Amino acid sequence: MILRDIEDIPERRRLFMRVEDLRSDRSTAAELFGFLGLRFSDEHFAPFARPHNFNRPVEKMLTEQQSAQFAMLATAMMKRLGYATARNTR
Repeated sequence: MILRDIEDIPERRRLFMRVEDLRSDRSTAAELFGFLGLRFSDEHFAPFARPHNFNRPVEKMLTEQQSAQFAMLATAMMKRLGYATARNTR
C-alpha cells in the first residue's frame, strides 16, 4: 500500500532506507538527517546503533502456518528491498 500510495508524492520528497542500514551505517543516518534538513554529527549516530525499544531480545519461531503466511505476504517485497529471501522463518 505504501509503495502504491507514495506515487502521489514527488520524488524529491521520498526517502527509502532499511532500518538495518540506518543502525549499521553512519552515512545512512547522515542521509536521513540531510533529507530532514537537520545537521548531523557523530553523536547523533549512537542512538541508531543501539536499539532502545526492548529490555532483552526474545526470539520466537514462527509456526509452519505462520511461516507460509509470511512468505505469501512478504516474499515479493523482501526481494524488491534486497532482503535475503531464502531465510528459514521457522
